[in-house]
Amino acid sequence: MKTERAIDRVFDTLFDALPVLVWQSGTDKLCIYFNKGWLEFTGRTMEQEIGNGCTEAVHPDDLRRYLDTYISAFDRREPFVREYRLRHRSGEYRWILDRGAPQFSAGGTFLGYIGGAVDTHGRKLAEQALRESQEQVRQTLEFNQAVMANMGEGLYALDTRGLVTYINPAAERLFGWSSCELLGRKMHDMTHYRHPDGTPFPADECAGLQVLQKGTVLSDYEEVFIRKDGTFFPVAYSSSPIKSGGGIVGLVVVFRDMTAQKQAEEALRRSREELRALAARLQAAREEERTQLAREIHDELSGTLTALKMDLSLLPDRAAKDHNLFLEKLGSMSGLIDRTLARVHTIVAQLRPVVLDVGLVAAIEWQTNELQERSGIVCETHLPTEEIPLDPERSTAAFRILQEALTNVARHANASKVVVDLKSETGSLILAVRDNGKGIDEKVTYAHNSMGLLGMRERALSFGGTAEVTALPGEGTLVSVRIPTK
Repeated sequence: MKTERAIDRVFDTLFDALPVLVWQSGTDKLCIYFNKGWLEFTGRTMEQEIGNGCTEAVHPDDLRRYLDTYISAFDRREPFVREYRLRHRSGEYRWILDRGAPQFSAGGTFLGYIGGAVDTHGRKLAEQALRESQEQVRQTLEFNQAVMANMGEGLYALDTRGLVTYINPAAERLFGWSSCELLGRKMHDMTHYRHPDGTPFPADECAGLQVLQKGTVLSDYEEVFIRKDGTFFPVAYSSSPIKSGGGIVGLVVVFRDMTAQKQAEEALRRSREELRALAARLQAAREEERTQLAREIHDELSGTLTALKMDLSLLPDRAAKDHNLFLEKLGSMSGLIDRTLARVHTIVAQLRPVVLDVGLVAAIEWQTNELQERSGIVCETHLPTEEIPLDPERSTAAFRILQEALTNVARHANASKVVVDLKSETGSLILAVRDNGKGIDEKVTYAHNSMGLLGMRERALSFGGTAEVTALPGEGTLVSVRIPTK
């Protein structure tokens, strides 16, 4: 007995010296021993822990698993490992890793279980922090990939050799290359190898690739890229170095297609040139109109009034000499006055047809009849039965566009027939003038010196409308006008 107690004291001393929380249970599954390390960890006494007392310090959420693992292994006499939270003397629950194994006598008799646990709380928290960090990184990567995949701008990444490591869907669409076709290939050799004039574009001259050597960001640099089909398109791109460990490991390029913007800029530039040319032409036209009006007044009206004045001065003498000669002169003077009034009406109509005061429909009928009588070109009209309500400015603009279109037909089309359609549709006035002539040259429609066509477009544009001139191959020319009625 003394020997057994001595051995027990030796084992107690040994277990107390171990940096492990040691426990023992008997054949009835109840705990019979805890070492000094366990008791110091929990801050409880041996009496509080033995039996099932140790379960009081197990976290409630872990207790069921704690017991199931122990009982299942105990019944099968197998070793086990369990991880659970145990309440520290400070009141904090800390994670521990507990390993248990069955004990047998030399004769094979089952004696119970012995186990040892270590505090893994710091490692557990580190593992949890690592998992959370990894999840955060995963979510960030997924977010970045979603952003790159759905952004409207093209994006691609290169390594230090200029080989493609990533390309987003927008870049695939803009270049016409698929991702699998470009990955691992030199981007410059695929999309930037030639200038628009056909001369080679060496990679060492590429400003975007020079970022790899300079390490500085290149922002909003305008260039041209090449599509898979060999066509060029203008871009503005930014190239940024990718740095890691203090060195440059690649670059990322974000670019946007500037085609629409360049076309808009060109259209704006062309429009400004057209406006300047039109303004100059209008000024010249006004001067020409004034000169023509002055000439007609001087040559025709002035001459006619002078003749009338002379005739009037001779009337008393002729009346006294010959009554018949007097009447003849009166008739001649009356005819001269009629012709003068007709000429005055013609001049006034050229300045602004009085028939416009009646309405646009009436004015179009008058103008087409004038053209037919003057040129012999058959004029067919499809007009509303009633006048379209329009303010004077819109009515005049539409009429002047019609006049210019009919003048072009008479002068240039070599047409034998012209059809004029007028209708009101969804808040807009729709005017179409179609002839069966030789058709207009497409280059002429936007030429700066085509003042008549420019004037038509500008008149419609001033009211938020449009005027388009279209060549109909083998069928003549179509002028289509749309002007909002309000």
